[in-house]
Amino acid sequence: MGRLEYDDSAFAYFGLAVLTIFTVPFTLSFMKSLFSSSNASELNKKDFKPRTSTERLNIDKVKKSENVTSKFANCGTFLKAVVLCMLWFLIISMFFRTGGDANIQQFDPFEILGMDKGSTDAQIKRAFRKLSVKWHPDRWISGTAEEQAYAEMMFMKISKASDALTDPVAKENWIKYGNPDGKQPMELSIGLPNFLMLKENQNLVLVLYLIGLVVVIPSVVALYYSNSKQYSDKLILNESFQIYGYLLKNTPIKHIPEILALSAEFRKMPLRPEDEKILAKMKKMLIAQELIVKKPAHNTLNFFKRWPQHDKVNILIHAHMNRLAA
Repeated sequence: MGRLEYDDSAFAYFGLAVLTIFTVPFTLSFMKSLFSSSNASELNKKDFKPRTSTERLNIDKVKKSENVTSKFANCGTFLKAVVLCMLWFLIISMFFRTGGDANIQQFDPFEILGMDKGSTDAQIKRAFRKLSVKWHPDRWISGTAEEQAYAEMMFMKISKASDALTDPVAKENWIKYGNPDGKQPMELSIGLPNFLMLKENQNLVLVLYLIGLVVVIPSVVALYYSNSKQYSDKLILNESFQIYGYLLKNTPIKHIPEILALSAEFRKMPLRPEDEKILAKMKKMLIAQELIVKKPAHNTLNFFKRWPQHDKVNILIHAHMNRLAA
């Protein structure tokens, strides 16, 4: 009957496969974003000429931001690089950890005894006697514990090798099963670390398993479902669709930019005190040039009062549409 056990080497192979599947695409994506310069190249292709000093400064910022060194100054890019380095370190560590398994060789009695495959029984017996004298455990009593263990292992190997070539039953077993002891029981390994089987870790493993099963997995599923149901198949918030449907019925066409500014997506836009003067100046210029309605439509007032972000977006949309720079 097969034995089922936890095997650290199997875990190393499993971990190596999982990490590689995740890390390689992540690395390619990171390198692409790091060395691509789409924004700057588009500006160069179109031979874009700035009309104001503000536009010129913004273009210079875009071009500088496309520099690899500048990208690393970004906190998000730097953290991604650190995570990637850690992942590749783990992959390399696991690779070397599994490298020892490549040294596992099939049982070969001729190689163990240092004999050619055409050797006679007499030659095999002489080789066995010579090696058994060298590796007999009694000769290593005064040696270290490691030397004694190694000598015992070597003596067992040469004994099995001799039996496999001289004893009829052992020889038949070796020919049939590759082992002089006969058919070996099947061993099954699980790709999990061996410490999970330690008795002192059982309570901790059980608690972590319950937390993952009862708390983490349901929370992730609930969070995903909660977020996904907020969006339509066009990846637009359903609330935005409701706003459009409600306002477009009785709103003049000149207020369309206002309705767009009321999209629910804009409610997370930060309101910075340093932007207030610029926004006020822009709004004043838009009103002076009659590029924006002085007063929003009556059915949109509540939205502007409740979420100040909409007023900011409304000004920015009109300024962009009219190529206005503060």
